[in-house]
Formats: sequence, C-alpha cells, structure tokens
Amino acid sequence: MSVSASGFKLVLKSSVGVATAIVFSTAFAQTALAEFYKSGSMTISADAETELTYDDNIFSSSSDEEEDFITKLIGNLMARSLRENDDVILRLNAEAKRYADHSEQNNEQFRVIGSWEHDFSDQFNMKFSGDVRRAVTARGNTYADPEATPVSDTESYIGTFGLDANYQINRYVVDGGVGYRFRDYEDTYRRDGSLISNSDRNYGETYVYVQPGYLVAPNTTAYVKTEVSHRGFQDSETSNVRDNDGYLAAAGVRYSVPSRMTADFLAGYQNYDYASEDINNTSAFAYNADVRWMVSDALEARFRVWRDFNPTTSGTTSVIVSDSASASLSYEIVHNLSVSGEISVKDRTYRRSSSAASGGVRKDDYYVGALSAEYSLTENWLVGAQYEHRMRDSNAQNVNISRNLSSVFVKVTF
Repeated sequence: MSVSASGFKLVLKSSVGVATAIVFSTAFAQTALAEFYKSGSMTISADAETELTYDDNIFSSSSDEEEDFITKLIGNLMARSLRENDDVILRLNAEAKRYADHSEQNNEQFRVIGSWEHDFSDQFNMKFSGDVRRAVTARGNTYADPEATPVSDTESYIGTFGLDANYQINRYVVDGGVGYRFRDYEDTYRRDGSLISNSDRNYGETYVYVQPGYLVAPNTTAYVKTEVSHRGFQDSETSNVRDNDGYLAAAGVRYSVPSRMTADFLAGYQNYDYASEDINNTSAFAYNADVRWMVSDALEARFRVWRDFNPTTSGTTSVIVSDSASASLSYEIVHNLSVSGEISVKDRTYRRSSSAASGGVRKDDYYVGALSAEYSLTENWLVGAQYEHRMRDSNAQNVNISRNLSSVFVKVTF
C-alpha cells in the first residue's frame, strides 16, 4: 500500500494535533488530580457517547449539495474532592468526529475541554478552563466565482484559556478574570488548484474583565462590568491594519432562586479601535438577557437574546455584529423519557470600512429549529435521537443555504 506525500502530511498533522491534545489533557489531569489525593475523599463520574449523524449538505453549499454520515465519539470525566471549606472539582471533555465519504475534505476533528475549580472558602473560589479544538471547514460552492473562489477545505486550531475568580463578603461580590484566545489557520487551496495563504488570518487575543456587584435584595444582585481586550495578528501587514483594542462598559442585574429560576440582564456599550484609519472604529449597543426557569419538576424553559461582536479579516469588513434570540423547552414525559425543542434566529451584519461604504452592507439571517428525545434504558444506558434544520438567507450572492441533520446516539454512564 502506498501513501502519497499529501496523505502522509495529513496523517502527520492529525497525529501531532491529537498528541498535543493528549499531552495537554494528561498533564492538566495529573496536576489537578494531585489536589484530590491530599484529602482522601474523592468521587469520580464518567460517561461515553457515540453519535451518528446524517447531514444532507455538509459543505453548507447553495448548490451542488453533498451528503455524508458523521461519526462522533464523546467522553466526559468529573472528579470531585470535598474537604471542609475546600471543594475541588475537575472536569474533562474530549470529542472527535470523522466523515465517512469526505474524509479528505473534512478529516479528523477533535476537541478537548478542561476545567479546574477550587472553592478555597465560602467567600472565595477560582476556576481555570481551557478549550482547544481542530476545526476543518469545506465551504463548497457558495461564492460568485465557483471555480476560483471557494475553498475546498480549511484547517484551523482554535483555543481559549481563562482564569476566573469570585470573591464575596457580606453583600458585596466581585468577579474578575483574564484570558487568551487564538486561531491558527493552515494554508489551503481553491477549487482551481491555486494556493491560498491564510497566514494573514492568524491571531491571538488577550482580555481582562472586572465585575463588582452588590446584593440589593434577597436573590437580586446589581453589578457593573468592564472589559478590555487586544487582538493582534501574526502577519505584520495585517497587524498594521487589523490589530484592535476592545472596550466594554455595561451594567446588569442578576436574579436567582435556587432550583427554580435564574435571570441575568446586561446592557452597555462595546467599542473597537483599529490600528489603521482605513478601518472604521466600531461603537455599538451591547446586551445580553438569559432566563432559565423550572416551570415545574418536569418542565424547564430557557430564553435568550444577545449581541456578539466578531472582528474579522473578511475583505473590507471591520466587524461582524450578530443579534441572536433563542427559546428552548425540555419536558420529562415519564420518568425515563424526555423530549426537548429549540428555535433560534440570528441576524449577522458585516460592517464595512469607509472605503467600501458605497458597496452596501452584507446581512445574513440564520434560522435553526431542533427536536430531540432521550430514553433511559437503565440507570447507566441512554439512547436518543435528534433532528435539526438550518437555513441562511442573505442579501449576498450564492450564500443562501438549507441544511438538515438527523442523529441517533447512545450514552453510557460509569
């Protein structure tokens, strides 16, 4: 059996990525688990899940849709050590997925998530979290020039690391944290075979936030939040134009009734200042509202509206502003059978720089609906199924899509 150079390179990259994730997660687990052995009291729970999905438009194409089956493996581990006034929790999640017939375009993808939480006392706790994944996207025929522009596949590594802390004394509470995000793209190819260098898209972003609050009434906390961030691009030419500093100033209120309801409302302003005057600085209203409600012992509801800001290197776009809303319900019909449903909408606006203002503004509307059911065969075994429909409606050419995903899964708890 012969292996091509490109195939060997692909296998090597996959192996390096998987090895990196294993080394990171192993070292992280060893360091965190060392804390547990100090107490002599530890509980461990774990589960594994296998999911098979049929996707009728894997490349999110507006035409010439291609279908495939996707296999996903998921594993979760939680270890908890309880000591007087000292609670330590370790969580690890790993998942990998592979496409059956399009493994060259959508080769192995993985994700590793870990967190370490330490309650030092009733008043102070800290949490370290990490999320690293390898994503492969094949865009398909979604652009005006289908022969030259569409990317056959794009590999990227995405990561987020954060350290968060919470301190509470009497009626005062202070949250704060620091973090780092990155995305590293590999070079890829157009459908006509020409090379696309993605080095100008690689970036790293640091952020710091502080959120002091005050318990104004039983179960109700008012707070203010300030956050500063800096996104720097590795490519010097892109850096001179696209590097930006972000600032958030907002106020909010949080209402919580244990085991019954949590509601969080935040509103303020987000600003991005760019290195180049050719890119418009962005200042816009920012908001987030999230309500979780246990209507009854069997029915749970969640409602959200929020706005996201995503600085980008896409053409002359300065920032992508997304306004989203979602609603979900989960109902336990009988003791071992539950159903759930969710609908969401998103409006994405690509804000242009001044040099492209005459070219109009691209707007994409996304609509998603999903239904799922889960049935517990025994205390340890669970089976389920899910159907999801996705739509994108845009004022740009050749990017409207429709996509259907049907899944079945089996989960076992140890």
